[in-house]
Amino acid sequence: MLPHGVINDDDYAIEVCPLNKAHINSLDFAIGSCFSKIFCVKSCETIAECMQLFNCQSVQHIVEKRLHKFKLIQKYFASRNGLCKLFR
Repeated sequence: MLPHGVINDDDYAIEVCPLNKAHINSLDFAIGSCFSKIFCVKSCETIAECMQLFNCQSVQHIVEKRLHKFKLIQKYFASRNGLCKLFR
């Protein structure tokens, strides 16, 4: 359990949302804009460094990671392996 206010990328089911490249870019821009306003910076490099220091991953990275995990879970449930069926 995470402390109140801490967001974990496992809390949201973004892998089931149909996100195209434009949606992902818009979400990344919104997050970058927030960092820009909070820290009063304009440089893309500085914003990226702030995001890295606060362990704020890009939306693209989170979506790719979650999609990969989602596909692995789908393979697990589709498996005909007896051991996999035992632990469902």
